[in-house]
Amino acid sequence: MDPTLRGTSGVMPRLSRSIYENGGAFLEAARLIRKLQTYHIGRKIELVPTIDSTQDEILRRAEQGEPEGFVLVAGCQTAGRGRQGDRWFSPAGTGLYVSVLLRPDFRTVALIPLALGLSAAQAVEAVSAHIVELKWPNDLILKGRKLGGVIAESQVREGRIQHIAAGIGINVQEPEGGWPPEIAMRAACIGCNTPREDLISELLNAIETNYTHLRRGRAMAILDQYRSRCLQRSGKPVRISHDDGRSVEAIAVDVEDDGSLLVEHADGRRERIYGQPVTLALHGRAGDSPRERTKCCNGYPSDQ
Repeated sequence: MDPTLRGTSGVMPRLSRSIYENGGAFLEAARLIRKLQTYHIGRKIELVPTIDSTQDEILRRAEQGEPEGFVLVAGCQTAGRGRQGDRWFSPAGTGLYVSVLLRPDFRTVALIPLALGLSAAQAVEAVSAHIVELKWPNDLILKGRKLGGVIAESQVREGRIQHIAAGIGINVQEPEGGWPPEIAMRAACIGCNTPREDLISELLNAIETNYTHLRRGRAMAILDQYRSRCLQRSGKPVRISHDDGRSVEAIAVDVEDDGSLLVEHADGRRERIYGQPVTLALHGRAGDSPRERTKCCNGYPSDQ
């Protein structure tokens, strides 16, 4: 197969190698490129069968000068990780493990993690009948269980962001032997034999759309959609975990325009949360949300 294929947009994504699994191609390159409609994100795509971490590799490649929009897709990861440094369960043939290199030159960079989470949710909905919600800042939730997540790591020099490595992991199928016991009750997958090529294409298409909104100063286009999906809606009780082991309960007020989560404590004091893990303090039954009623990952950061 010719490693360079033209997409519908006229862009020439480069597939440096095919991923093979059980004697067959893990991804069908022609199908992936045919559905890709980006002009920027994914102009260069590299597929690798096995890697330690797509995040570690894309950070290395960023230092070597890879351009913005470079995409790395792995068949499996041996040392994948999520937010807070937790392990990301990444076996072959069951999930989507993608990292994208961004070099933002605009002021609303703090909204990039939210935009990435929104993009992943939109991609899943584009290839399935599922409704996906978001747990602040960017975990994907399906019927109360974790479907996937996003990690955004930046390199800063002299007060300026040089690049961001955006990692996305989504559970596509349940592993043949089932989930590991520690996440078995918390993990969800898309199922229905979802083609990974379609999911990747929809993901990159959505990332380009939402990233372009931020670049062009249209942050509210992201925030409005994000807030409609966010589990920590106004009035929801939440639990905030601190580095010293303390956890504090509060009431969610809103996702602020800078991407932080505004909460109100029992004494009436309001606080903006930026990086601390936040969970719902009280859980309703799966499917209770209005979004779940409207339409008929793996991972595990441990804050799920």
